[in-house]
Amino acid sequence: MSASSGAEHYDVAIVGASTAGCTAARLFAQRGARVALIERRPALDAHKTVCTHFIQSSAAPTIEKLGLARLIEQRGAVDNSIDLWTRASIWAFQSTDWLVQETAGALGDRVELDAALQRYRRVHRRRLLGHFLTISDFASGRPINPIERRLHRAAARDRVVHRAFERVGSRRRSPASMLDPRVLVRVAR
Repeated sequence: MSASSGAEHYDVAIVGASTAGCTAARLFAQRGARVALIERRPALDAHKTVCTHFIQSSAAPTIEKLGLARLIEQRGAVDNSIDLWTRASIWAFQSTDWLVQETAGALGDRVELDAALQRYRRVHRRRLLGHFLTISDFASGRPINPIERRLHRAAARDRVVHRAFERVGSRRRSPASMLDPRVLVRVAR
């Protein structure tokens, strides 16, 4: 890698070449934007902090868009149906995809870009606020209440409740979907 002379024109500059930065750079480039990817440690052998031990199913569509699914499988990744809960997940793929979807067409027009960023903010908030609040609440260290305890126990014994948990955990559904009467009736058993 070499330092730029600064004379080039770019449509978008991405700062940080970890998961989200590289994803944004590739998605913008796929839409025809000239992208500058800026990394403070640009050496190819520099260690990047990336959590890659598990990629949630919600990231699969973005990985497909990036053209990486086949390459990841060729390197030994295994597609499976494991249901895994973690307190932190790889949200960078989806969030970055939403950013590019909302802003790529507005590059080069400051007024249009500001409006596109506001659309992205609304999309991000609408899709993730429930997840953020739920994770923050659980991470506070407060005791699990009796209703939550019952939900968790039901997920261990009932496939419908288990699937509802998996959909929320993979961000394919809002945490509010756990209040669906079809789920609650099974929890009450």
